[in-house]
Amino acid sequence: MIFMRRSGDFAREAVVGAVLVGVLLMGAAVFALLSPMEYGCGLGWAQDALRFLRGAAPVGGIFAGFISLLVGVANMRDRAPTRKLPERVDKGAEG
Repeated sequence: MIFMRRSGDFAREAVVGAVLVGVLLMGAAVFALLSPMEYGCGLGWAQDALRFLRGAAPVGGIFAGFISLLVGVANMRDRAPTRKLPERVDKGAEG
């Protein structure tokens, strides 16, 4: 007899696995930011992370503004009244 899983079990296991991976990655990030001098463990990357965030903030702001501009223009184009083209009268079909 071949053992087959129900699709719901696989989806549940995938979600649990994703949550566990997320928790492990967040723990690794916190460990990297801790200072070994103050806490006795960690990599001491807090200053580097802050420097990166300070440098990335203007670029992220420009990117977010550009995306907002594109969404606004698309929204205005969707709400604009559509022009109706004049209907062509086909002279051959009438007679």
